[in-house]
Amino acid sequence: MRSIVLFDITKTSYDVTLFFNAGFVLVVIACLMLFVDAWRKRLGYPRMNWRRRGAESGPAFPFKVMGAGALLSVLIIAKTYYEYASLRSAYESRSCELIDGTIRNFHPGLHAKGKGNESFDVGNAHLAYSAFDSSHGFHQAAGNGGILRDGLHVRMQRCGADIAWLEMIENP
Repeated sequence: MRSIVLFDITKTSYDVTLFFNAGFVLVVIACLMLFVDAWRKRLGYPRMNWRRRGAESGPAFPFKVMGAGALLSVLIIAKTYYEYASLRSAYESRSCELIDGTIRNFHPGLHAKGKGNESFDVGNAHLAYSAFDSSHGFHQAAGNGGILRDGLHVRMQRCGADIAWLEMIENP
């Protein structure tokens, strides 16, 4: 019997994508606000009034937006790193559940609208995930190149709702 490891949390590194981070978007918006304000000043126009009423507020508001965006970014990165480290630690301490069997009731994840959960059963366990999950466990849907399908024999380590290790067993 030959086996192929499809996913191993210990072989992946922490991945943070800043472009999908809401805090990063706020920082970019604040930078654009400052740029517009400086450009207006350079052309001889009055500074932007970031308040609805009252005198000119100057660049204080964009800096507040930038600070809020930076704080939000740090919080999102800390939260996602904690989730990654917790999953990896649970797997390395062998506190995950071993599931071995054949995939049944497989439902592919990507539908016509480009979203949806992929789900299947192995033994008595029901597993579901989305290709667009922020999970650090296995979540490669069939529509995104995943190879899971009905009738495939797999062995996996599941920690909570996340798949920390996935192996495909090929019959000789």
